[in-house]
Amino acid sequence: MIKLNIFMLVFWVCKIWQCNGSSEKCVNLENDKICLNWKIQGFCQKGPFKNRVLKTCQKTCGLCVKKNLTTATSTTQKTTLVSSTAIPDEKAIQPSCGTKGISHSRIVGGKNAKEGDWPWQVNIDYRYNTGNPGHHCGGTLINEEWVLSAAHCFYDNPDKNDYWLKLGEHDIKKDNGWEQLYSIKELLLHPQYEHNGFHYDLALLRLNSTAKLNNRVRTACLPGPQLTFPIGTECFITGWGLLQEYGDAPAILQQAKVPLINQNKCIVAFNQLNFNVTQEMLCAGYDTGKIDACAGDSGGPLVCKVSDLKKKTDIWYLWGTISWGVGCARKGLYGVFSNTKVLRSWIDSVVNKKY
Repeated sequence: MIKLNIFMLVFWVCKIWQCNGSSEKCVNLENDKICLNWKIQGFCQKGPFKNRVLKTCQKTCGLCVKKNLTTATSTTQKTTLVSSTAIPDEKAIQPSCGTKGISHSRIVGGKNAKEGDWPWQVNIDYRYNTGNPGHHCGGTLINEEWVLSAAHCFYDNPDKNDYWLKLGEHDIKKDNGWEQLYSIKELLLHPQYEHNGFHYDLALLRLNSTAKLNNRVRTACLPGPQLTFPIGTECFITGWGLLQEYGDAPAILQQAKVPLINQNKCIVAFNQLNFNVTQEMLCAGYDTGKIDACAGDSGGPLVCKVSDLKKKTDIWYLWGTISWGVGCARKGLYGVFSNTKVLRSWIDSVVNKKY
């Protein structure tokens, strides 16, 4: 509830929102669902996006005066104003990790993903991005507060205030109404990260407020110590990276199926080019090339599934984080990923810390 002198409020609302002489006519200039998402995340009151939200979401942010309100007879007396009823959004839920809220039938050499197919995918954008506006790197939502990405995405500029995170993103050139926008409260690179070689290439990004989980925003599972996937297991990579080496970047989220590669085979392939694949890395891809992650996919997920026959569902695990490669989809070379299972102890030490 907001208490203000009524004449001051009406003047302020009409001046800013151009109410055409009546405070009862102010409306949302943005999509109602987008406004509601922003309100849920607290952007009506605070945050780097407050000014934009207040300019476009006056109704949802409670700046409209309802017709049936009784006001005091004197303009110097105070009155209580109740915000207008919010339009209902997708029901907030607490789903298990690694499950998809929307099921569909069943990158370089990949294809457009369906809306909601990869609900843990995060779009990380650099505020001053000129190369691919709307996208800088990928990330994976691992719980309601934390996103896992690649350290090299932030090595040149570790200022958390220069980035924002978008959950539920599908088309980076279009808002569908279910996206959730966050700033970064905390940005941590793995303490052993080496930029020369991309060793321990992980970063953790803490959202400025808790994510709202629903059918389009969910978390991927982290692998436990007993979980293994055999060589040849077909997993998926997703992202908005270049469609081919030196090619164009897509607006629609891309997905591609890639098999896990024997570690020794990958080591030999890259040793010939004087690149080192170490124990905290893993590889996936094809001997023939054609399908791979590429520039812009960095930090995004490599997920593998475990089928739960009892519940008749698939559980998706974050097996790796897209890290590096030589070119994109080159014959005889593979995509290299930070190994989530090997680096799980550091992830846990951060996300389980009590703040």
